[in-house]
Amino acid sequence: MCQLTRRRSLGAFTLVELLVVIAIIGILVALLLPAVQAARESARRTQCVNNLKNLAIGLHNYHDTNGEFPPLVKTESPTVGVDTRLAPNWAILTLPFLEEQNLFDRFDLDVPNARISDGAGPDEAGDWSERGAELAVMLCPSDLGAGNPFTGSVTRQGSGGIVSGSTDGNWARGNYGLNGIQFWPDSWKDTDTEGRPYADDWNVGVSSINKGLRIGQITDGTSKTLMVAELRVGLVPEDRRGVWAMGMCGSSWHCRHATNGSTTINDCVNDDDILMDGTVLSQNKPAFATECMSIGYNQRSGQSIVRSLHPGGVNAALADASVRFVSDFIESGVQPFQGSAASKIGGIATDGSTSPELFATWQRLCVARDGYVMSLE
Repeated sequence: MCQLTRRRSLGAFTLVELLVVIAIIGILVALLLPAVQAARESARRTQCVNNLKNLAIGLHNYHDTNGEFPPLVKTESPTVGVDTRLAPNWAILTLPFLEEQNLFDRFDLDVPNARISDGAGPDEAGDWSERGAELAVMLCPSDLGAGNPFTGSVTRQGSGGIVSGSTDGNWARGNYGLNGIQFWPDSWKDTDTEGRPYADDWNVGVSSINKGLRIGQITDGTSKTLMVAELRVGLVPEDRRGVWAMGMCGSSWHCRHATNGSTTINDCVNDDDILMDGTVLSQNKPAFATECMSIGYNQRSGQSIVRSLHPGGVNAALADASVRFVSDFIESGVQPFQGSAASKIGGIATDGSTSPELFATWQRLCVARDGYVMSLE
């Protein structure tokens, strides 16, 4: 009996041995966890690249059919920085070329003066259900847009008439913005003090308000012009950044993302996003600053930053439909800060904004007709 007991005790672990084993397991987990996380991010980044490739092909198919790229937004309203007249944007117009013809047909695009925001529920006239359709091709899996719709206030036409500040929501998120304009959006019909239109050669990517460029107009070369770039979705439900069906700057297209003090992609220096919704800023300012998504002036949407959650940069589709990873450290000139007024690159003769040292690689990539030499190598 004593011999049997002694044999059993000899086969057991001592406390020291157990602690050593636990420590070894902990070290192995610590070593493997970053590798697992990196593998997951690599898979998410690959899916994001595939999304951009599909969007780029869809945009080229739209161009083949219509003779130009889609407009940022198709509207008769002079003001596009507020949501009083949310008209069809490039993403909605491109749906038939993304294998989403049925969804496109359900939008009420032929109703006079219709808003995409019309309708307070699935039983009302309008696009309540359609704008809430979550599309995998519009979502980067590294971000948090899936299952987190925008539910903030908009202006809509419902059964009770026009409602300003309605919170009926149901806007699905999106992570991709068309490369738009480098001027204050509400100036799209205007000319500057020298009589030049705001949408001139220094200020348009591949599309502007009511008008997309033809490939032949991209004189810098399609392989050297940005077409679609990532954007982060809003951090709270009332934050309208990253909403695929909403035709506003920062929601589904980029504007002034290479000018007005913007330094580069994933910028965390200034309050570079200019976004409608002042209450969102005041209530969430610390959280926005922590995520490098601070908001500046906040009465109208008029500036956006190209951002992603991929380490080191963003994915972007060029106008030749190729997809590239653009580094956070891309060469960028610091454009003169002109505030939240009507402004554009080259809009002030003495500001130097078109000089080579201020109009660097990032600026040249965002503009289709600047005439500067550029290399992405």
